[in-house]
Amino acid sequence: MLELTPKYKNGIIKLAVLLVLLCFFIAFFKWYPVSEPAFVVNEDLQCKIDNKKLIEEELKAKKVYKYYINSINDFQGYQLGLSTYEIDSLLAFRKKGKLIYDTEQFQKITGVRQKLLDSIAPFLVFAKPRKAVYKPVSHRAKSKDINKASYFELKNLGIPNKIANRILNYRNSIGGYKSMQELQKVYDIEQSHLDILNKKFFVKN
Repeated sequence: MLELTPKYKNGIIKLAVLLVLLCFFIAFFKWYPVSEPAFVVNEDLQCKIDNKKLIEEELKAKKVYKYYINSINDFQGYQLGLSTYEIDSLLAFRKKGKLIYDTEQFQKITGVRQKLLDSIAPFLVFAKPRKAVYKPVSHRAKSKDINKASYFELKNLGIPNKIANRILNYRNSIGGYKSMQELQKVYDIEQSHLDILNKKFFVKN
């Protein structure tokens, strides 16, 4: 019969202890629940991010939506911010077989607010003016208070879009022009623009 030396006995004992410890750790990690970080999607935030991406893509593609006033429907009217009354007035006018040729006529028919009109004017498309009815801009109207001038009126006089916007923005920032000379403070405005404005507008005291 083979006799084990003390060295072999110690080795077997150590191996047995290691096996017991290994079994213990396996059993412990098997039954002990390991918590994992919960991932919750914020749907509102994700929606805003997705919308922002879409807007950026449209801007990169330089995609601008146009609204043909003489053919828009109720839904498009709501998209523009028009009230139910304003949309009904527009549709009632069109039922008569008539066309709208510019923002002045559009405002007269619908009664749309000037602030809203200025903001949506760049997206509106009207029927081409009839030469027999509409005269050149320089002969349309008498002088008007510059503090009541709209973006469309400035643009119709030949004022560039960016200058027209700056004239209105500067007017709002100072609470209205006190004199026509204050127009000289509008950034990048040229003398030719000032000449046009001085012929068309004045400041009402």
